[in-house]
Amino acid sequence: MNDGRFASLRQQIPALRSVIYLNTGWSGPSPERVLDQIVRYLRWEAAEGPTSPPVMAAARQLPSRARETVAGTFRGSPDEIVLTANTTEGINHVLNGLAWQVGDEVLTYNFEHHSVLIPLYHLRERRGVPVRFVQLDPAMTPDEIVASFAAALTPRTRLLVVSHISFSAGLRLPLARIAALAHAQGAEVLADGAQTTGQIALDFPQSGADYYAFTGHKWLLGPDGVGALFVRRERLVQLVPAAVSVHAALWYDTNGGYQPRTDSPEKFQLTTHSNALLTGFIEALTLHQELGPAAVEERSRALAFFLRRQLACIPGVTLFSPAHPETACGLVCFRVSGRSPREVVEQLWQRRRIVVRAVDETACVRASCHPFVTEQDLTLLAEEVEALTR
Repeated sequence: MNDGRFASLRQQIPALRSVIYLNTGWSGPSPERVLDQIVRYLRWEAAEGPTSPPVMAAARQLPSRARETVAGTFRGSPDEIVLTANTTEGINHVLNGLAWQVGDEVLTYNFEHHSVLIPLYHLRERRGVPVRFVQLDPAMTPDEIVASFAAALTPRTRLLVVSHISFSAGLRLPLARIAALAHAQGAEVLADGAQTTGQIALDFPQSGADYYAFTGHKWLLGPDGVGALFVRRERLVQLVPAAVSVHAALWYDTNGGYQPRTDSPEKFQLTTHSNALLTGFIEALTLHQELGPAAVEERSRALAFFLRRQLACIPGVTLFSPAHPETACGLVCFRVSGRSPREVVEQLWQRRRIVVRAVDETACVRASCHPFVTEQDLTLLAEEVEALTR
């Protein structure tokens, strides 16, 4: 490995002692320091009692700590960070929180995840909001991608909803340029950041997105069940929570008195949640900061290009993900002639305990090149893929 930080990270991940893990795009294996933080909190809570004064004091502080850590990792302000369970919840907060008007449309593109598509289809069926698609190809240049969105945007486009990096093609969009076009048309931008946070160096305000949803359990290597949504401060008031708790009230009484909280991310916060998982989320974000987001991105891209070169030499293997340096990322999608993606995934596991995933939407096998991966891991993957072509 080129960097001792990533070698040290590798040593902290229990799964890597017996598995070649190339599927952080689905869910990342947590390092021991993240696991230890979760267990330590659970044991402390159990020893003190969940409603004892010290535990209650810690519980009240944790959401603020988490928002501050997210903002410190990806920029923005803590009062622009809504804590969620996952990316899907953040997407739903936006789609169900906007005041849709007759004539509004949503624009997205053809490599979207079902966590974008199904909420959009639900919005279309429930509110009559049309959903239109930009047709992209992984071989497109950044200029061609931008031109495709420019041609599709109209004055009726109320919201542009896009995955910053597509899960099914590994296509990285020039989001800031696309967002500038959308804003020029009066549209807002919601970005699905499930594949970006923890993989590339991110600055939420500079991304151009008005809303940026992400999860902690993929490239960040945090626990399941914790994520966040960035909402630009000026957009926060217009976003109405679909589900509320006491946190949505500035004050209330038992005789009908009530004043809603409108300008705080706390208005989306419900009641009971796992504080132990929240501590794991904070620890994962802290680890990402220590590794260095720019170094993580550089290493991930280098590994992906290393794998691409190996796979490109194998007869019967077709690369699907982008080759352009500005649209490529740490996801490598490929097809094996004569083998279904699910068959390849199963064979790689049975033969050498290699974990990759099948992407049905694009009929590809997908490998995620997190910096904890080694060149030896990827060489072994390529050798086994070659064996499957014979």
